[in-house]
Amino acid sequence: GVLERMTREIAGRDSTLSQLDEYFQRCCASGGSTMKRSEFEDLARSFEPALSPQEAAGAWSTIAGDSGAAELGFTSFLRRFRPDVLADAVPALLSGKQIPAYLHRLEC
Repeated sequence: GVLERMTREIAGRDSTLSQLDEYFQRCCASGGSTMKRSEFEDLARSFEPALSPQEAAGAWSTIAGDSGAAELGFTSFLRRFRPDVLADAVPALLSGKQIPAYLHRLEC
């Protein structure tokens, strides 16, 4: 499905937390720190142009954890597409070395 294709492509493209953060920001056309559902659907269609509304809704529900959610945070994005980078980033964040740079990106 589209999520598997997106995961393969994103995993092959970007490898560091900062690169993924930049990619995520480019996908957030609204300029916010979260990806809106419409922005996610645009991203998904860039991987699968013929994506149906039902497939887009299913992909959103899977990644956002709630089909009624309006936005997706960076942590949820990483959890789905690059859990390895998220796991590697957590010790650095916990050590306090990178907290100012990424604290605003993490969600509770």
